Formats: sequence, structure tokens, C-alpha cells
Amino acid sequence: MSVFNQDYFKNRGLLKKRAVTLNHFWIRYFKPVTKLSAKRPRLLDLGCGVGKLLRRVEPYYETVGMDISEWAVEYCNSNLKTTKVTQGDITNLSSFSDGYFDIICAFEVLEHIKKEELPGCLNEIKRCLKKGGILLITTPNLLSPLLKVKKSQWHGFTDKTHISLMKPEEWAKLINSVGLDMKYQYGSGLWDTPFIPIIPAVIQKYLIAAPFIVLFSAGLRFPLNMSDSLIIVASN
Repeated sequence: MSVFNQDYFKNRGLLKKRAVTLNHFWIRYFKPVTKLSAKRPRLLDLGCGVGKLLRRVEPYYETVGMDISEWAVEYCNSNLKTTKVTQGDITNLSSFSDGYFDIICAFEVLEHIKKEELPGCLNEIKRCLKKGGILLITTPNLLSPLLKVKKSQWHGFTDKTHISLMKPEEWAKLINSVGLDMKYQYGSGLWDTPFIPIIPAVIQKYLIAAPFIVLFSAGLRFPLNMSDSLIIVASN
């Protein structure tokens, strides 16, 4: 049975109706001016999970999702309005034609891919992107100050399916090596609470993590040495 089953998503709080993830805040960066456009841009969400991002951008994009989890695909196709989600391995995007998508998202997914497969995976993404198309990536940030504090309990390490954690400069080198143009690297802030043993977790959540989340949602880009997640924006 696949490790990416219902329990995998449930244990990460992603099945809660009001669960807040970084994906909630991306819509402000790539929402078209109007959702009444006759020709909607095409967006592919790789490793789409339970479809939280897709649900938010459906009104503005022609949306497609892909996930390796059979359970997640069934969940998305039962709960999303217009998006078609297919099961597949993101190292093989042969079902999509060259230059088909305006935006491709890979949120918290590339760290699940073997390092030797990442160049091929990024080449496939590049092939599917239109010239000038945008690639958005999030992944655990190895420069996070909380890594040294939480050690094995840091969010990047608690998920045993994370097999390709890399430093920002390694990601930049890899992305540039396949011919994609790195535009930005920045952070999401510190949200992986609790990390101070003597302070109750709920207090840390609201006094430490919440302000970072609010500021990130407002568009603030945090330094990588103050962030648990690495944000990468590249173009084709």
C-alpha cells in the first residue's frame, strides 16, 4: 500500500476544512486580473495532494493536477469543481504536450524525488512550460535556524519520504543546469512551532508562527536564515 494514503494527509492536518498551508497565500501572486477572461492560462499542480491550491485557483485558470497517490486523486476528483486530477509520477509528464502550461507548481514535492531523478524531472517540467512560463517551488529550507534547535523533530526531517533535502544554492545550481532561469529565492518565515520547551505550544503558535504567516500572506519575503521553507520562482 502506498505511503501517501489517507493517513499521510490526515496526520499532517491537511484534511481539516480550515487547515492553513502556504498554498493558501500563493493565489495573490498569480491570480489573473479577471476570472472572466475568454482564454484562461493553464496551471499544473504537481503533487497536488488534497487539492487545496487547485480549489482556490479554479476560477482563474484551466487547472490540472497530478499526484502519485491513488487516494489523493480520488479525493480531488470528488471534491474539486472543474479540475481534472490524474495519478502519475512527476518524473514522467509525457501525457502533456510541449509548452502546454503557463504555470507549473511543485509545492513540497521535489524533496520526495530521488536526487538522481531530479534533473530529468526538471527537464520534463521545462518541456511542458511555455516560453516565459513560471515554475513555483517550495521545499524545506536547510538554512532554517530551527533545524539546529529541533534537530530530528524539524519538519523537514519528520517526514521520512523527504529524500532530497538540499541547500538553496544546490537547488539554484540544479535549476539553472536544465536551462531554467532562476528569478527569486526567499523564505516563508518561521512557522514550525513549538520549539521552546518551557512555553506552551498553543502560545508559540499564535505569538510566533501566526505573525510570520500573516506577514507572508501580505507579500513579505523573509530572509532564508529566518525561514522554515524555501520559495523558488523560476521561468522558462
